Amino acid sequence: APCTLEEFRFLKAAVSGLFMFECLPDHQCQLLLGLFERHVLGVGETLMRQGDAVDSMFVVESGAFDSFVAKDGGGAARFGRSYAPGDVLGAVALLLQRGVSETVLSRGPGSVWAISRGRFRQSLESLDA
Repeated sequence: APCTLEEFRFLKAAVSGLFMFECLPDHQCQLLLGLFERHVLGVGETLMRQGDAVDSMFVVESGAFDSFVAKDGGGAARFGRSYAPGDVLGAVALLLQRGVSETVLSRGPGSVWAISRGRFRQSLESLDA
C-alpha cells in the first residue's frame, strides 16, 4: 500500500479523471487509494496479455510499458502504444469482466500500482454501510 504522502498524491493525480474515483468524497477516495499494491516488473515481463480476463486496474509508477495488438485469428502483433508514469491501464476491469484488448510488456525495469476489482468493490460496499 502507498505509505508516503508523495505516493498518495501521485495515485490521486493519476486517477483524478476517472469517474469511479472522481465521484467519491475525498476521505473515501483516500481509503481506496490505500488499497493499491505496488508490483515491480523486469525487462520484457508481461503486465497483461491480450484476451486474458484481467481483474485489476494499473497505474504506471516508473519505467515504460509497450502494448501490442494481434489481429483476430492470429498473425504478428502490431505495436499499439507506450505507457509512461501516471498512465492508467485497465480501468474498465474494475467494473466489468472481459478480455483485455492488448498485451502490455515492460520495456525495462518498472513498477505499477494495482487494485483488483474485488478489493475495489468490497471497499465501496463497506463505505456505503
